[in-house]
Amino acid sequence: MRRSLEKLVDGPGTAVLGWVDQTVFFLQYEGPVSADLGARSATRLAELLSDRTDVRTFVNLWSVEVVDFTARSAWVRAVLSVQRQLRSMVLLARLEAIQSTANVVVGMTDIDFRMVRSPEEFYSQIVRDDPFAWAKLDPATWVVSPSNRWLKATPQAAT
Repeated sequence: MRRSLEKLVDGPGTAVLGWVDQTVFFLQYEGPVSADLGARSATRLAELLSDRTDVRTFVNLWSVEVVDFTARSAWVRAVLSVQRQLRSMVLLARLEAIQSTANVVVGMTDIDFRMVRSPEEFYSQIVRDDPFAWAKLDPATWVVSPSNRWLKATPQAAT
């Protein structure tokens, strides 16, 4: 299964999400996560996972600078709405506020949750689940979503 990951853009903030393998889902945020970016990516996450089961999810928040409260709430609601589809979640985050929120939210579910502390550990976990993940996680293969539902027209999106 070879698919491009979708890239959502809102000013300097980005979200990249999609399937790395049949049951391996990848989500990465970079920069500031605005209310709009959080809401759009949470909606897309829920849509992409809605008809799947036994999903192993990898969430990379290492390069997040700040998260809007509304964006955080949207992500929490999305995770809770698809919790039955998730078998496991590996999360990489630098900011303590993100780590705390993730621990609380996942603690309310039956998701097998693991917080990792380094990008190396995070990516080694993905490759263990899908040995061909490196090629799929190459930013050159990510596509900016063509749908205006997911992408605002910004100068950054054109590049």
